[in-house]
Amino acid sequence: HTTNDDDAWCQRLDKNDADWTCHHYGPGEDDAWCNEKMHAGWADGVAFHFTPFGSDGRCGGCSCCKQEDPRPWACHHYGWGEDDHWCQERVRAGWVDGVAFHFTPAGGDGTCGLCSCCKRKAAHYCFHTTNGDDAWCQRLDKNDADWTCHHYGPGEDDAWCNEKMHAGWADGVAFHFTPFGSDGRCGGCSCCKQEDPRPWACHHYGWGEDDHWCQERVRAGWVDGVAFHFTPAGGDGTCGLCSCCKRKAARFAARAKAAQHCFQVANTWFDAEVNVFAIVMPSRKDRLELLRSRWSKEGIEFQITPGVNITEPGAYRVAKQKGMVPASYNLSKAETAKIWVREGG
Repeated sequence: HTTNDDDAWCQRLDKNDADWTCHHYGPGEDDAWCNEKMHAGWADGVAFHFTPFGSDGRCGGCSCCKQEDPRPWACHHYGWGEDDHWCQERVRAGWVDGVAFHFTPAGGDGTCGLCSCCKRKAAHYCFHTTNGDDAWCQRLDKNDADWTCHHYGPGEDDAWCNEKMHAGWADGVAFHFTPFGSDGRCGGCSCCKQEDPRPWACHHYGWGEDDHWCQERVRAGWVDGVAFHFTPAGGDGTCGLCSCCKRKAARFAARAKAAQHCFQVANTWFDAEVNVFAIVMPSRKDRLELLRSRWSKEGIEFQITPGVNITEPGAYRVAKQKGMVPASYNLSKAETAKIWVREGG
């Protein structure tokens, strides 16, 4: 995401933000509409998120973004007692026994292909008891599988939870607020949370790094697939006994692993198909040592070919006799061309 013409920065997305894309408002759509869609939860395979000016990072630089559910819909063929009216009732019922339905007359919106009624299965679901007499099963959507009820502590209430939700991920925890569990994400709770399972590891300061540096990295957020956390003397327990710790983004780590594999394949091909020669004048032992030092670090094998100074008396004739210089090479023409280039010809 480019913030301006001079300063381009890459917004690293957290694990639940990887598939979010900016939503460009159409007729009748605005920030209030997006905020309402967010609280409504998943509808027709799409979920929305609203964050003013992209403040929580989920939408990049956009205020409104969306996420589409990749799980496929399959035609539902009506059985005894089932018809279009029955399918519409199933749609209104939401997730039941891990299955959701969609109705679109004659496949009008394309979701069901050419069918009017289609269904799909939930990736995960859980059982939640609302009270002792009436137990019901709340089926959770793919991004809701790890959400658990948050029980308010001192100074916490619905307003606090709503504020935490809009603040986004903090210290490895994200919150979601939905009055009385209305959108289904929190089961029967109004406030739920999701913890990031990726482990934190101590960061040992290098040259020029200290507590102030770590705090700056925390404020910077995800950079090159790494996030930092600072807690003096390990006070909050996140970093163990360390004050500064870090963790890698799951998707970034996967990309890094893939890049490493590509690099290894490229190296194997290079070693098998490419011959490297270093032409070095016998008097330039310093150049030879420099090449050996640099190329050995890269794992590049090479052969040394002694250079010839054909400006020395008799050297040009000997080089031609030994086949070191092509028979068609003309030294006089080469020197004339060199002078012509130097003089700006």
